[in-house]
Amino acid sequence: MSPIYVEGNVGIGTTDPANPLQIGGNPNNGIGVGFSTSGNIKASGIITATTFSGSLIGGVTGNLTGNADTATFATTSGVATVSQNLTGSPDVTVSNINVTGVGTYATLEATSFTTPVFTGHHSIRSIHGSSTTIVVTVAAKTAAHRYNGTGSSNGFKLDGVEAPFLTLTPGRTYIFDVSDGTNANRLAEKFGITFFDSPLNDENQFWMEYEDGQPTDGSWLNVWGLAAVSEDVIDMPRSYLRQGCVDTDVLQENRLNCRLPVMFRSPTGMKFEPLPEDDPSQAAENQRQVKILATASPSAFIDVQGNGLADDQRNPAPGDLALIVRIDYPGITTFDKVSAGSGGLVGGNTRELQVTGSIVFVSDEEAFSNRLWSLDVAIENDMSSSCEQQANNCWLNTVRETYWQGNEEYFSLLIDDMMEHDNKKMAKSIRDDKSQFQIVFDESRHVTGIISAPFVETMGTVVLLTSNTFLKWLVVLNVGLLLLVAMMVVPEKENWRHIFDLTRFKERPNKLDPGSYRERVQKALFTKVRVHHDLTRDQMAIKPPAEVQTMIGDPRLVELAYSQSRKYTPQELRQLMVAIRRWGKN
Repeated sequence: MSPIYVEGNVGIGTTDPANPLQIGGNPNNGIGVGFSTSGNIKASGIITATTFSGSLIGGVTGNLTGNADTATFATTSGVATVSQNLTGSPDVTVSNINVTGVGTYATLEATSFTTPVFTGHHSIRSIHGSSTTIVVTVAAKTAAHRYNGTGSSNGFKLDGVEAPFLTLTPGRTYIFDVSDGTNANRLAEKFGITFFDSPLNDENQFWMEYEDGQPTDGSWLNVWGLAAVSEDVIDMPRSYLRQGCVDTDVLQENRLNCRLPVMFRSPTGMKFEPLPEDDPSQAAENQRQVKILATASPSAFIDVQGNGLADDQRNPAPGDLALIVRIDYPGITTFDKVSAGSGGLVGGNTRELQVTGSIVFVSDEEAFSNRLWSLDVAIENDMSSSCEQQANNCWLNTVRETYWQGNEEYFSLLIDDMMEHDNKKMAKSIRDDKSQFQIVFDESRHVTGIISAPFVETMGTVVLLTSNTFLKWLVVLNVGLLLLVAMMVVPEKENWRHIFDLTRFKERPNKLDPGSYRERVQKALFTKVRVHHDLTRDQMAIKPPAEVQTMIGDPRLVELAYSQSRKYTPQELRQLMVAIRRWGKN
């Protein structure tokens, strides 16, 4: 018996079936259901079923209860295992979301956002409790800097990004690492000092760490230096260079003609280049006093390549790397309290007094750390006060009977020497009472709000005036007078600026030491060569000696620059100065 459809299409409720079996109209253009001979069903109406088994291809309108294991697009689904990167059960994890409209979420957890604006949010909560270090450097501004062309030509970089906006999370510790040499050089360059950006290695001046009382292999980065307090070690007589400061010298604050060991941990090196005001032709009153208090050994080098190799020509070894530099500025005018009750400023008489200001540059901030500051702490961290068990790198080979008692001993003497205890023009009652001398830390101020500004300014004035015993009672008895004085005395403060300018110190009125003539002529030569070749101080410092000699060209000037044994008369130095002036013009 042959099938029904062999003779043609069969229709129910229709006189013109278009499918092998059709119920109602043609589902392609009407309302009906069609069945093909291959098992396909096409319906133009609503299909209601308890269960679907197999793949579902095409769009679904309405609610889908159950799982859609694979779906190109799921408008509404209970669970969409895979649907345009939508995964999860019952939550939905999204790899990437592109939103052009408004997104509303009860809870949103994301690894990162790339979006210009968050609008309508109530709060953003972040994880706290950890610490984040941000490295701060200084570099020339580029077009990427929002303030390029405005203000200074240099700007800060935070983690290598120019002038970024920062959003800080409450409860998290942020560490701004400003140890990079580019930060120190912003101030140092105003004084003719240049810090190298790489650590210093010294194979002749390094300290050992100890294990069970025995020295272990030391690192060339653990550098020691023999430091004077107020004398230039370059000009100190050889006999004084070999004299260590003994305990009695320290107790009696004897700071002359002796040196103390100072420990550093991964310092860099410093170079000094004279400023225009250091020109020997300048008037004596325009001269300042620069003293190299401590140096590395002549074999020390700057590990630019980071390989620790002394024989690498790319690691400069200038031979005169400084560890501590002191610059004194005599002739600074200040005020001295000489008596009380006889007129002058409120609270006592004052007079002008000439003092000396000093600034000291140290090649390593860790010289002031707890480990290196106190001997007790140093011993707990496997250090020793003596280097007698060490080989050729012991400071006792240079100075006699000098033991290290912690860096505190040296820096205390240095700070004490920077005070005016020996200024005979100062009142003796002040000089003899060290409690009258204080160390002041200068700190920046933050901008004050408009509403709180009058209160803050008033309180600042109260603090200023109540520091005087007599004025303290005036404040208590007459608030009106206090406000009047506040308006007249308190200057308008600039926000976000340091007003303490070290560069405005006057220069020392001392005559030049004839022994320094050669050094000054030598430095004039290096400056002329550097400027002629358009090099920075750092670029010049890392040039190997052979390359610098080629740049100089003149055999006489090469001998001046690098000969250690050649002696010059004043007349010869004058002739060399003429040659330096002519150099580079041809």
